[in-house]
Amino acid sequence: MNTALPILAPHPLDALSALEVSATKQILADAGLLGPEVLVSHIVLDEPDKVSIASWRAGDPVERRTRALLIPGPELTLIDALVSVTAGSVVSQHTIEGMRPALTMTESMYAVQACLDSPDYVAALARRGVTDLSCVQIDPWPAGSFGFDAEVGRRIARCISFIRETPSDNGYARPVEGLICHVDLGRHTVIDVIDHGVTTMPAEHARYDAESVAATSRSVRPELRPIAISQPDGPSFTITGNLIEWQNWSARIGFDPAEGLVLHQLTILDGDRVRPVAHRLSVSEMIVPYGDPGPVQGWKNAFDAGEWGLGRMTQSLELGCDCLGEITYLDAVMANEQGDPWVVR
Repeated sequence: MNTALPILAPHPLDALSALEVSATKQILADAGLLGPEVLVSHIVLDEPDKVSIASWRAGDPVERRTRALLIPGPELTLIDALVSVTAGSVVSQHTIEGMRPALTMTESMYAVQACLDSPDYVAALARRGVTDLSCVQIDPWPAGSFGFDAEVGRRIARCISFIRETPSDNGYARPVEGLICHVDLGRHTVIDVIDHGVTTMPAEHARYDAESVAATSRSVRPELRPIAISQPDGPSFTITGNLIEWQNWSARIGFDPAEGLVLHQLTILDGDRVRPVAHRLSVSEMIVPYGDPGPVQGWKNAFDAGEWGLGRMTQSLELGCDCLGEITYLDAVMANEQGDPWVVR
């Protein structure tokens, strides 16, 4: 199948489109790299290097390339594939051994079900008086290696639990302390259920919606007065594709499933001179070490970009709800774990 695309991006740093994600998936499938068990960790734009971008001029040819990271099986093996969407072919591929990808939602759902299917886990909940599994919230966390033989060659998650009265309840107010479920993410199996002992769970809920607060003795805050934001002459910025210009500043907007928002070619007009300020700006990592030294919490040291994905955790925004005034929204295009386009509005 010829999956070559016409030139759809006039600039090498234009954001990845849904059509390019779909084309990448088809090219990988045609090359035999996407079997039914293969998960896609990410599909991202293969950004040209700084020298190439500096020498590029409007009207020059644009070859669009993507880079896909594939999870072919349960072991610590990944495939990094470079795809030319323009030519419709796989440019290169190489196998990476001994590495773990970011946590995937697909495997996380399997991990939750593996916990619920574990007799030892169910028994540990029962010792705490929890017998209705429908009220149990299970959070899989990426975890490092702790020296256990059972961890060798596996992608590990440590699952911690919470109790919710309803599906919309705030489970984090009622943690199931002392209980960790060790799960093999790739094989969807429980390695071990670690029980450090029963701790009484908090009785109070922590819901702060108006109805829940009104049902308690806590006072309800008064309603906010209306707010109006307007610019009668329109906004001061302009957007052309993914190029934003404002107050002599300009930048190209990109989006990455790990880093989230990316700014390319940030410049400022200084008189008649366009001064380059930054070639590329992004959040490289955000590390959140949890301070509780106890055995259930002390190992939690979240790498929010590399392990979770700042971009993948982005939520949609709505005009009039999240922002008021002269607002222009840009969609974020990524790939889901089956390689299909995933658009965050």
